[in-house]
Amino acid sequence: MWSGIFQYPAISRVRVARLYTVNAPNWGLYRAGLLSHAYFLRGWIRSLARLLKNWPQQEVDGLFDWLANEQLVTVYQEEMLRSIENHRAEGTAIVLASSYFQQAVEKVAVRVGADAALGTPLEFKNGIVTGKITQRVCVGPRRLDFIREYLKSNQLPITLKDCIAYGHSYLDAPMLAAAGQAVAVYPDKDLRDAALEQGWDILE
Repeated sequence: MWSGIFQYPAISRVRVARLYTVNAPNWGLYRAGLLSHAYFLRGWIRSLARLLKNWPQQEVDGLFDWLANEQLVTVYQEEMLRSIENHRAEGTAIVLASSYFQQAVEKVAVRVGADAALGTPLEFKNGIVTGKITQRVCVGPRRLDFIREYLKSNQLPITLKDCIAYGHSYLDAPMLAAAGQAVAVYPDKDLRDAALEQGWDILE
């Protein structure tokens, strides 16, 4: 999703250049190991929100529809889509959780057949994007707060220990550790190491 949004024709090239310029120092610190991935990603998401400042709801919906149904069609993993189908056949509720914008994750959830989506909500005022987010970024340990709130608000009589969690980045490790069953999907090196240490399943 990160690079996909920049391919959308209506995205301002000037704003994209400004986004990269603003985040360049933190990117350098992150690459040097002096800044955590989660910290960098929180700043990146906030910058992406400013990229869409003053966009009306209809245009935002068009962008995220395009992203989910056109731009990302070549990167959906067939094996994961089959896993979703299998879980649905078993009557299991499927919830996507992402650091990306809630409104975009909802579009992806519809595309892949998930039941619900959790993400970082864009702030709107009078139907216009303010350039801000309404909550904390749904990333790392904070993602657990989003999931627990989802379970509570939907009055589901289960805990995370009753859930299966899939993740591909080390940022997903807190969520995987809290779940009753964890699957590392095409994991990065740090998540692979954690999966091997914890005995989590690994999907290559």
